Amino acid sequence: MNSWATAGNATATAAGVSRADGMLTGVSNLVKYRGAFGPVSVGASYRFGEQTGFSDGNAAVLAAAYNAGPLGLVVTAEQANGITVAASGRRDRTRTVHLGASYQVGPTKLFAVVRNFDRSLASGAADLESRTAWVGAAYAASPALTLTAAYYHQDIRSGVRPGDDPKLLTLRARYALSKRTDLYAVVGHAKARSGAVGVSRDDAGFLGSQSNVAAGIQHRF
Repeated sequence: MNSWATAGNATATAAGVSRADGMLTGVSNLVKYRGAFGPVSVGASYRFGEQTGFSDGNAAVLAAAYNAGPLGLVVTAEQANGITVAASGRRDRTRTVHLGASYQVGPTKLFAVVRNFDRSLASGAADLESRTAWVGAAYAASPALTLTAAYYHQDIRSGVRPGDDPKLLTLRARYALSKRTDLYAVVGHAKARSGAVGVSRDDAGFLGSQSNVAAGIQHRF
C-alpha cells in the first residue's frame, strides 16, 4: 500500500513474487478527451501500445463524475494489455473499476472508495483478483494546510497470498506552497493476516506488519 496518497494499493509477497493491485499510472503516448455538462463530467483516455497489431501494450480508461453542492460521485473503468508471449499466445490483461463518493461538511471532506481489480496472466497462473475499500476524511485547517486520515482494507481473492487481506491506516499533512508544489508529511501502518506486507508502492513487501514515516516535497509538472 502507498501511504502518501489518498488512494493506495497493497503489496504482498510470496515465493519471491509480489503483487500491487493498483490503478494505471505513468501513462505515455496518450490521447485524452474530457467534457463537462453541468454537474456531470466525462472523460476517456487511450494509450497506444507501440507494438505490432492493435491490442498489445495498449490501455483504455473511461470515467464519469457528478458534482452538485457538497456531493461528489465518480466511476472509472480501465483495461491495460501486456505484450503477447510468443510461446503461449497469451498476454497479461488488467481490468480495474473504481466507485467513489465524497461529501463536504464545512471544512471537512468525507470520502469512500471501492476498487475491483482483476489481472489475468500470460503465464496461465491463477488470476490476481482483489477488492479494496477505503474511507477517510480531509480537513482544510487553512487555505494552505490539509490534514487527511484514511483507512484501507484489501480483500485478496485469488493469486499471490489469497486471504492475507492487508490493512493500512495513514495520516498525512500537506502544505501547499503554490498550486503545483506541496510539502507533505505522512505516517502509515500496514498489517496482513500472514506473510508479508509493504507500505511502499514500488518495493516488495516483507514482515507481517510495517510502519513508516515520510516527509518530502511534491511538484506537479
